[in-house]
Amino acid sequence: MGQLRADLVGLGDLRRLHRPVPDPVLYRIAGRADRTARGNARADTRRDAAMSEPHLYGIVGEFPTPRDAAAAADELRAAGLRQIDAYTPYPVAEIDAVLPRRRRQGVAPVTLAGAVLGAVTATFVQYWAAAIDYPLNIGGRPLNSWPAFTVSSFEVTLLFAIAGGFVAFLAAGRLPLLYHPVFAAADFARASQDRFFLSIEAHDAHFDRAAVRAILERHGAAAIDEVFA
Repeated sequence: MGQLRADLVGLGDLRRLHRPVPDPVLYRIAGRADRTARGNARADTRRDAAMSEPHLYGIVGEFPTPRDAAAAADELRAAGLRQIDAYTPYPVAEIDAVLPRRRRQGVAPVTLAGAVLGAVTATFVQYWAAAIDYPLNIGGRPLNSWPAFTVSSFEVTLLFAIAGGFVAFLAAGRLPLLYHPVFAAADFARASQDRFFLSIEAHDAHFDRAAVRAILERHGAAAIDEVFA
C-alpha cells in the first residue's frame, strides 16, 4: 500500500511533470461559428425559430360520463363541425351515432388486387418453369396441366391478399402512429379507464375556438385543453 497525497490525489509526482498543469497556461476564446462559410450558428435564427413554432391542432374536452360527451358531440355536429373524434374506454353507441363516419375505402380493393396478382404470378411462374424453361415429357402428359398448379396458386393468392390487405389497413388507419397531439391533453391516459374525450381539430372549416370551448363547458366538461402539433 502506498501513501496517498492529498494535493495531487495520487502516489506522487509523475516524471517530468512538476505540477498538475504546467505553466504558462494559455487560453483563447473560441471564435464564432459564422466566421466561416459553413456552420453559421447566427444566420436566420429568428426565421428558423418562427418556422418551428407549434400550431394549434385542436381542442380536447374531458367528460366524466358518456351522456355528457354524447350531448356535446351532438351540439358540435349541429354547429357544423365535422372533424370530431371520440376517445372512450369502451364503445358508446350514443357517441358513435353522432360522430361523422369516416369511410376508410381502399382495404377491400387492395386485398382483391393482391389476390389476383398472387394467382396470376403463381400460375405464370409454374407454367413458365414446366412448359417453357424446363419441359419434361412424363408419360405424354400435357406440360401446362393447370390442375397441378392450383394448390401452389391458392397459397400464393392468400399470401398476396393478406399482405396487401394488411398494408392497406395500416395506411387507412394511419398506423403505426407513435405520437398524436391529443396525447398532450391532461389526464388523457384515463381515456382507457373512466373518462370520455372529444377532440375537435382546428382545421375544420367551422372551427371557432371560443364557440367550441363554450359548447364543451355548457355540457359539463371536466377539463378543456388546447393541444398543439
